[in-house]
Amino acid sequence: MLLTKTFMFQVIFEVNIKKGESIVFAASTSEIKTTTLKKLFDEEVEERTPRDNFFHCLVNAAHQFHIHEKNDDRYILAGYPWFKCRARDMFIALPGLTLSIEEQEYFELVIKNC
Repeated sequence: MLLTKTFMFQVIFEVNIKKGESIVFAASTSEIKTTTLKKLFDEEVEERTPRDNFFHCLVNAAHQFHIHEKNDDRYILAGYPWFKCRARDMFIALPGLTLSIEEQEYFELVIKNC
């Protein structure tokens, strides 16, 4: 007989915050210092494109199709993620995923790799 144990925890908390304040909630199976958590959070936020306007939302969506290989090759995925890199689809999508969001350098790197 196979016995399995399921543990479910429910935590309910209520916090009053003021405009401009923020709360960072983290759950884990291991302990971490709050200063380390804050540093990790800030690094992650710094890497991401903010979604505070329409243009930044387009940049974020376009970056989901950008591939940066370990050997510094750059590609555009044809149909995320199942088609990988297909030349015809990549060249069709390339201007919209690079030039329209003001990333001419990435456009040139992809062309260079082809």
